[in-house]
Amino acid sequence: MGKAHTCVTCPMLETKPGCGIAADADLEVIAWLERFDAEITAGRPLIIEDLTALQWECWVMWSNLKLAYERTHQQRTMGMFEAMMAMMMRG
Repeated sequence: MGKAHTCVTCPMLETKPGCGIAADADLEVIAWLERFDAEITAGRPLIIEDLTALQWECWVMWSNLKLAYERTHQQRTMGMFEAMMAMMMRG
């Protein structure tokens, strides 16, 4: 059989692209969101009229997901700290 008959997701396939067009576009959107969010966090005034509807929706979703991740991370950290303190108390 040979490589011509392998599945397109197989890493052994020589013609498999390393990074597709969609992945590049996704990375570009994420880079924009990170830059925009950093600017807003740093104090840039938010002028909604300068954004397209899609940019606004993406940024709102990004902000909500970022806040949810931060809250979850904080809760996990507190849980690990409490577990560590309980183990130290048991000795």
